[in-house]
Amino acid sequence: MISNGLPVLVEAEKRRVEATTWDEDREVDNHIIWDLQERLDSGMTTRFVGASVVIAAWALYESGVRSVADYIRREKSVKCSLDKVKGLKGHPSFLEKARLYFSDHLKFELHGDAEWTGLKQLADIRNALAHNSCVSDIPEKKRDKIFEYCEADPDLKVEGDFLVVLLPFAERALTLVERLRNDLIDRTMSAFK
Repeated sequence: MISNGLPVLVEAEKRRVEATTWDEDREVDNHIIWDLQERLDSGMTTRFVGASVVIAAWALYESGVRSVADYIRREKSVKCSLDKVKGLKGHPSFLEKARLYFSDHLKFELHGDAEWTGLKQLADIRNALAHNSCVSDIPEKKRDKIFEYCEADPDLKVEGDFLVVLLPFAERALTLVERLRNDLIDRTMSAFK
C-alpha cells in the first residue's frame, strides 16, 4: 500500500521540482531545488516516509489501546485508569503499563503472547526515531537493542549516525498495528454487547 503509492508521489515531486525554473539571481533557491532533486534521487525522501509511518503507526496503536481501555474501564466500573497504573519499577513503557493494566485491572487480554515481541520492537524503533536525532544520542543499552534489530532485519539500517526505516518495515509495522487494533476492538465489542 505505501510502497505502491510512494513512487507515484516521488515522481510527481520530481516533476514539480524539475519544472521549477532556475533564476540566476536567486542562488539560494537554485541550491534548494538541486538539493531536493538529489534527495529524491538518493531515496532520502522514502527514508523519511518510512520513519513517519512507524511513528504514526505507533500513535494509532497507542490511541486505540487507550480508547479501548477507557471503554472497558467504564463498562466494568474500574476506578483506576491506564495512566494511574502502579506496580512497575523504574520508568515503565506504555506497553508495560498497558499490559499490566489490561491483565490486572481490566481482566481482559490485550494481546496474545506471540504479539509482544513485534510490539516491543516497534515501540523501541518508534522511540528511537521520535526521541533521538542520531543513533549516538540513544542511551547505550537501548542503542545496542537497535543494532540487534538492524542486524536481524534488512529493512532497518543504521547509515552514518541515522536509523533508517525502509518501506517494507514501515508497511509491516502498520499492518501489525491495524491487525492488533482491529482484533482488540472486535473482542471488546463481542464481550460488551
